[in-house]
Amino acid sequence: MRVRVLLSVFALLLIFSVSAAALEKRCVVVGPAGAELKALAREAALAQKLADELEAYLRTASPNRLTIAGQMGQLEDRIRTLREALRRFENREPRLNAAQTRELERLRTAVATLTLFANQLNRTVAERELGFARERLMASARAMRERAAIIRQSARSLRTIEAA
Repeated sequence: MRVRVLLSVFALLLIFSVSAAALEKRCVVVGPAGAELKALAREAALAQKLADELEAYLRTASPNRLTIAGQMGQLEDRIRTLREALRRFENREPRLNAAQTRELERLRTAVATLTLFANQLNRTVAERELGFARERLMASARAMRERAAIIRQSARSLRTIEAA
């Protein structure tokens, strides 16, 4: 008898906890604004991958200036696409709560600093011999990878909102 009561109480607690968790679900933003956020996350993932490849290439014994320029061209295309997707998202004027507004500001800052690091890397490649500036180039590539990760995470956070 006591076991049966104990199991009943346990079952009720389990049902209550599952229903409480269901109330805390997150909603995914859909429509054009959701598509732009999805595009932002996808482009950020590609930019992160390109920055990883660039950093790995810079670790090689003798990096070639033309190869770095080609890789930077691909990365710059991704950055332009990120900026366009962010602009399109902002033009849709979605309603954002305070947390989402902070996340959007974080995303804007990450895109701006990603652009800045790409410009610095291009300037460094143009001005110096690659052998002497390898550490600086690798640091810029790491910073670009980190910024792309922030963009990706921010876009995902913006796409997912708490249910009311």
